[in-house]
Amino acid sequence: MSNALARYGARWGRSAGGFPRRRRRRAVAAVVAIALTPVALPTAAVGTAAATTATEWAAIRSKLAAIDSSWSTEDYRNSVTTTQPDTALLGNGDVGVVSSGSPGVKTFIVTKGNLISPGDGRPAEFQRLGSPGPIALGGVTIEGAAARRNLAPGGTATASSAHDDFAAQNAISGTDTSREGWVSATGTQHWLQVDLGSPQQIGRYVVLHRGATFTAPGQEAMNTRDWSLRTSTDGTAWTDVDTVTGNTANSTDRSFTPTRARYVRLNITGPTQGSTPDTVDNPRARIPRLSLYPYPATSDSPVAFREQQDILNGEINTEMTIDDAPVRMSTWVGARSNRVVTTLTSNSSGPVTLDVSAWSGVKAGETGEDPATRNSAGVTGNTVWASRKTPEGRAWVTQAALATKVIGTRPLFAPTATGNRSTMTIQVDPGATVTVVTAVEGGGKNPADPRPAATASADRTTRAGVDSLFTAHRKWWKDYWLKSFVNLNDPLLERYYYGAQYQLGSTFGEGTTTPSGLYGIWTTSDNSNYANDLHLNYNAIAPLYGVYSSNRPQLARSMTDAFTAYLPEAKRRSREDLVSLNPDWVRNNGLEGGIDGGALFPVGITANGDTSNPGYYQQTMNGLFSATAFISYYHYTQDRTFLRDRVVPFLRPLAVFFKTYLRRDATSGQYVLHTGHNEGGWSRNSSPDLGVLKLVLSTLIEANTKLGIDDPDQENWAYILGHLPPQPTKELNGKTVFTLADPGTTTSGPGQNDDMNIGKQTVNLEFVHPGELIGIRSDPVMRQRAIDTLDAMDGWANENTFPKSFTQAARVGYPAQRLVDILKSRIQAQLVQNLRISDGHHGIEKAGAVEAINNMLLQSDRGVMVLFPGYPSGVDANFVRLREKGAFEVSAARTGGTVAGVRITSGAGSTAALQNPWPGRTVRVRSNGTDVPTTVTAGVIGWNTTAGSTYVVEPR
Repeated sequence: MSNALARYGARWGRSAGGFPRRRRRRAVAAVVAIALTPVALPTAAVGTAAATTATEWAAIRSKLAAIDSSWSTEDYRNSVTTTQPDTALLGNGDVGVVSSGSPGVKTFIVTKGNLISPGDGRPAEFQRLGSPGPIALGGVTIEGAAARRNLAPGGTATASSAHDDFAAQNAISGTDTSREGWVSATGTQHWLQVDLGSPQQIGRYVVLHRGATFTAPGQEAMNTRDWSLRTSTDGTAWTDVDTVTGNTANSTDRSFTPTRARYVRLNITGPTQGSTPDTVDNPRARIPRLSLYPYPATSDSPVAFREQQDILNGEINTEMTIDDAPVRMSTWVGARSNRVVTTLTSNSSGPVTLDVSAWSGVKAGETGEDPATRNSAGVTGNTVWASRKTPEGRAWVTQAALATKVIGTRPLFAPTATGNRSTMTIQVDPGATVTVVTAVEGGGKNPADPRPAATASADRTTRAGVDSLFTAHRKWWKDYWLKSFVNLNDPLLERYYYGAQYQLGSTFGEGTTTPSGLYGIWTTSDNSNYANDLHLNYNAIAPLYGVYSSNRPQLARSMTDAFTAYLPEAKRRSREDLVSLNPDWVRNNGLEGGIDGGALFPVGITANGDTSNPGYYQQTMNGLFSATAFISYYHYTQDRTFLRDRVVPFLRPLAVFFKTYLRRDATSGQYVLHTGHNEGGWSRNSSPDLGVLKLVLSTLIEANTKLGIDDPDQENWAYILGHLPPQPTKELNGKTVFTLADPGTTTSGPGQNDDMNIGKQTVNLEFVHPGELIGIRSDPVMRQRAIDTLDAMDGWANENTFPKSFTQAARVGYPAQRLVDILKSRIQAQLVQNLRISDGHHGIEKAGAVEAINNMLLQSDRGVMVLFPGYPSGVDANFVRLREKGAFEVSAARTGGTVAGVRITSGAGSTAALQNPWPGRTVRVRSNGTDVPTTVTAGVIGWNTTAGSTYVVEPR
C-alpha cells in the first residue's frame, strides 16, 4: 500500500510549498482510492442495537457467574497503591470503589475521577506532587464499636476504701502496671464507682479479677465471687442492671440491655472465693481492671471470610465477622448517580453495634498523602461527611466530599467528628438489614464547596430511592453485557476477556465526562506513578482499542473530549514550544519560530486540559496516537456529526503541523520524518509515526470530501500522503522485517544498535494497529513480513506490548493456535484475582487486548468483513453483536469448522461486504424473510443495506 502511494505521489513533481488547484477533485479522489481501501467511510448516522432475548441474557449470566473473582483472606494486599489496586473494584466512570480493610474491619476506598490536584509547581516530570494528576478522596469504614470504645479510662474512679497505694483509679487507668489495680480495705461489702463525666450509653462491662494477672498457685482464690452492677444518672438513685453470684472465673464479660448513665458502680458483696484462710480472715476486693462499653458483646462463632467481585452485576459481596458478629454485605455504585450503597445484614444471634465512619485523604496507616492538602470532616444531623481540598495559591483549587447516612436504623447517639474522620454508631438487630449510602460530589477546577451538595444528596436518599437506584444499576450492567458477548470455549481466555470488559465499563462508564488515567478510575494514593495521567504515546489510547469492536464505542467519548479540551494548549505548543522537541534539529531546520496553526502534544496530560508531563521525549506521535481514538469512533459508528465537529477539527491541526515539519528528500522526492520512534529515541522515518500519519491524512481527505468541506489544503494533504515513504524494513536472518525507522538512523534511544529493539514492545508494527495500514486481506507478502517481524521481535512478555502485539498478530493472520497459546501464557502469568493484567507499572491499558480476541473472531479489512480469521480452526466459538467498521453489528457461530447463524445488522445503511464463509458455495442474504440482491466478486458477497435492518446470511 505504501509503495502504491509513493508511486502515485511521484507523478506530482511539485514542491510542498505550492499546489495547483486545477484537477483537484480528480487528483484527490485518486489518492483516497488508494489510501482508504482498508477503511471505507460510509455516511449514514449511527443506528440502534438489535433487540436482545431472554435466552441471550441467561447465557451471559451463566458464563459470567462461572468466572470466579473472590478472596478468602482479609489481607487486602495492594488495595492502597501507586498503581492499580489488586482487590475488588467498582466504578461508574466518575466514582470508583476499592475494597480494603483489615481483619474484622471493612473499608471501601472511594475515588473521584476528576479530583485532580494542580500539584505544587515543581518541574519534576514524574513526581506526583510536582505534576497535576488525580489524588485520593477518602472512604467509608465499617467496624465493631464495642471492640475499641472502653469508656472507663475517660472517667474518674472512687471506691468505698483503698488499701495503701492501690487506689480506685488504677482499675480504669487502661494499664496493668499496678498488677493489683484497685484493692480495698478488709471487709465483705465494697464498691468501685466510675463517674463518666456525662451520661453515656452502657451495655457491657468486663472485669479482670486477681487470677487474670497472676498465675502463681492460689491467686484464683482472690477472684471476686458476688456483685451487682448499678447505674445512675445523678449518683443518688441507682438501678441494678446485672447481678453475678458464685463467680470463679479470672475474667468476666457481661452484657445487658443498654442504658444511659453517668455513674456506674460495681457493688461487691463477695470479694473473694472464701476458699483459703487468708481470703476468709482478710477479705479484700481486688479489681485489676474494670472496662465499660456502650454496647453488648456478641458471642456468635466467626464465619469464614469470603469476598466476591461480581462482574455480572458490578457489585462486591462480602461475608465476614465484625466484633464476633457474622455479617453479609453487598456494595455497588449507582450507574448514573454518584452514590455508593452498601446493604449490611446481621446474621448474629444478638444485636451488633457498629461504627460507620466517613474519612478523607489516604487510608489511615498508608503513605503517599500530600501533606499540604486539607482534609476535614463533620456532622450534619445524622449524616457524617468528609472532604478534601488542595491548597490555595496554586494554579487552581480542587475539592471533593463524601457524605454517609444509614437507612434502616438511627445512630445510638449524636455522631462525632475529629480531624479527617466523622463517625456514627448504629445497632443492627439480629437478621436485620441496614443500608449505608455514601454520596460523592465535587472535583474539577475551582468548584463550589461540595460538602453541602454531598450531604443533601445523602440526606434525600430514601429506601425507595435506593430501590430505584438499584434497579437502574442492575439495568445498566445488563444492557452493558448485552451489547456484545463471545463464547471461546476456553475458560482462561474468557476470564481475561470478560474481566477486561468489566474494567472498561467501570472505568469509562458511558456518558461520563472524565476519562481515567493509567490506572483507571481508582486513585488510592496522592503519589501515583506517572501522576496517573493520560499518557499519549499509547497508554491512554490502548484501553480503547477494543471498545469499538466490542460494540461499546461510547466508552471512548470521554477520552476524545479530553483530547479536544487540550487542543488549544497543543496549538500553543506548536507555535511557541517546538524547539523543546529536539533543540538542535529544530534550529538546524529553521523551525525555532514554531508552526502556527499546528498542534504539538506532550507525553502526559490530565482530563481537564492541563499538562502533567510537559516532556516530548523527542516524540511527535502523541497527537497522532490520540487521533486514532477519533478515527476509530467514526469508522465504527459513522456518526457524521462527530466527524464534522470532532474529527476534522482535531485532525487538521495535526496535518498542518506535519505539512511544515516534514522535510523533502531532493533525490527521491519523498518526504522525510525526523522524530523519536520511542521515548528518548531519534530517528528518520519512525515506523509508528509514518503509519498513523498516513491514517490521519487519508481520513482527513475522506472526511472533507464526505462533508463537502472546501479545505484549501486538501491537495496538500493528498500530495503529502502520496509522497510519504513506505514503512521501513531490513533483512534479518534471510527475511524481510519491519524496523523502528530507516535502518541505521536510530541515533539515540531504544533500537539504536539493532534498528528493532528486539525483545521489547512492537512499536515497529504500530502501523498495523492502530495505524490500520495492513490487515487480514492485505498483500500476503506484507502480512508475512509482519509475522516474521513478530517472531524476530519475540517481545510477547514485554510489559508494554500486551495490548499491542497480540492485536497486531491477529490483524496480519499470525498462526492462530500459536497466537492463542502465547496469549494464554501471558494471561496465566499476569492475571491477578480482580481479573486485571498486572506488571507492577501499568494498569487499565492491558484491557486493550480484547481487540486481539475480537479480531480473531471478526475483522474488516479493505471494506470486507471476514469471519473467524484468526481463531484456531479446531475450536468451536461464536460471537454476538461484535461491531465492525461501517457501523455493522455481526453475530456468527462456528461448530465443527462450519460457520452458521450469520446475522448482520446495519446501523448506518452502509454497503455490506462479506468474505464468503462457505468457499465454493453460493450464498443467500435475507432480510425480514425476503431475499436481498447481492453481488459476488472474488469470493466477496456485497449488498446494499438499510439502517436498522438485520440480514441473515446463509449458504444455499
